[in-house]
Amino acid sequence: MANGILLVLCLLLLENYVMVKGQDFRLDSQDLKIGGSLKLTCSSQSSSIDHWIIKKGQKLLIKTDPNKEFVDPSVSHWKHTENAGSLVVDISPLACHDNGTYVCIIWKGDVKNESKPLDIYVKAPPEKVEIRSNFIILADKEYEFNVGKQIHLICDSEVGNPPGNVDWFITDDLSLKSFNHITENVSRLGLEPIATSCQTRQKISLKYYPNREMKIAIKCSVNNTVGEESFMRIFNIVKNEEKDSSKLIIIVVLCVIIPEIIIAIILGVVLYIRRKRAKKRAMEAAAAEGELKFFNFVHQ
Repeated sequence: MANGILLVLCLLLLENYVMVKGQDFRLDSQDLKIGGSLKLTCSSQSSSIDHWIIKKGQKLLIKTDPNKEFVDPSVSHWKHTENAGSLVVDISPLACHDNGTYVCIIWKGDVKNESKPLDIYVKAPPEKVEIRSNFIILADKEYEFNVGKQIHLICDSEVGNPPGNVDWFITDDLSLKSFNHITENVSRLGLEPIATSCQTRQKISLKYYPNREMKIAIKCSVNNTVGEESFMRIFNIVKNEEKDSSKLIIIVVLCVIIPEIIIAIILGVVLYIRRKRAKKRAMEAAAAEGELKFFNFVHQ
């Protein structure tokens, strides 16, 4: 009799263990985007689970209990439903802090079983791309620069999650159908995670030297596996008026002042020659007069 009771107890414990052992923890999508939705399902072959528990790392998020249910405030956007043999969690909208590693724990009697870890990685598209010059965000208008003058631009962007690629592009085709990738005189700062979101910030600078008159579009573009964002401005490259004024001054000097200087030099030379000749004639006249006086004195 005692052996029979012991056998029944062993069979019950074995049944509990086997039923709890048949556990599955899964999500319905691998393409998880911020603002989207996700369904987590924790299931068991047993139809009489006592407790369902969802944990993120060591943090308890959900615990079903007929007497006292627990839901952590950080997952207030989660909605869970307990069915026969499963716990279904609907997450909407997906938030950045939903990133992490989760486990599902089920209890049946005194038997506990923990699922394999399940990773949730929420993706986010790039956002807030801005082009600055001298610390000022460039408004939506054309900007005028002189030929040969440096155009120094900084692109400040939130590059998404996973972090996207940030690049400069340029075109003189204002139909904006094709752009050329700029690789020269480009420098990048390191990635800077933003604590309150899934975003990562990166700055990239450009030093561009226009060599002719033209109208161009310069664009900063960011793209990752989720999306793309860009910021573009038009630049009108014109002649350097200061240089043109300098050239005009030089031309005036060459065409007006220098000829006057040459004329003054010529006049000075002519006057010098005339004065020298007049002095010579005066000396000759004085010598002749002296000879005449000497001659008259001798013949008196």
